[in-house]
Amino acid sequence: MNRNSENRLNAVEAVLLILADNVVVWSVIAVLSGLVDLLKAKVQLVRDLRQIQEADTTGITARKKVLKGTLITKAEKVAKGTKALAVATDNQVLLARTDYTHSDLTHASDNELADIARLVYETALPLKTELADYLVTEADIELVSTLQQQFLLAIPGKRGAVAVSAQATQDIEKVMKEIGVLLKEKIDVLVATLEPANPAFYEQYRNARTIVDLGGRHDKPEENG
Repeated sequence: MNRNSENRLNAVEAVLLILADNVVVWSVIAVLSGLVDLLKAKVQLVRDLRQIQEADTTGITARKKVLKGTLITKAEKVAKGTKALAVATDNQVLLARTDYTHSDLTHASDNELADIARLVYETALPLKTELADYLVTEADIELVSTLQQQFLLAIPGKRGAVAVSAQATQDIEKVMKEIGVLLKEKIDVLVATLEPANPAFYEQYRNARTIVDLGGRHDKPEENG
């Protein structure tokens, strides 16, 4: 990860820290909860991609094992919630697309697991509002997608270690851009409505949204996103 991306990530993590310390303030805006969860998931994805970027071949293989277990856990949660929705609404088509057991997932080949996870994600995403009643959040759904993409990269033989590292570098920048858009176009806008009643919190938030170059330069700070 280059210095620019590192600084941007530091700024985003500062934002998350401010939000974590002021949940009572911003939780009055219900939609912010899901957006903050999504932001956390994307930050975690950047951290995971950075590990892939810096790992050697042995590390990538070990990483794949961890990814597989995490992917199974998250895909199973989303599949269970979607299956419950299918049963509650007597939707047989939906049931057929999500009727996967823990055994199905653990005994699937790597490529089969990746395909199942993608199907679970694509089935659940359009139903994210309804799935909230079954304890499945949008962040849960998005995390299945991001883990599935990481897992594909980590499957031995899918790509060489150098190619995996190069792809992880590209993906880091892609996710950082997504984080910038999420903050600028959604979270910033909603948090701004809290300024009149909570000026101190808003000032902290705005300060955290400033990129500070930790590499020794003294350029004028710029806003992240």
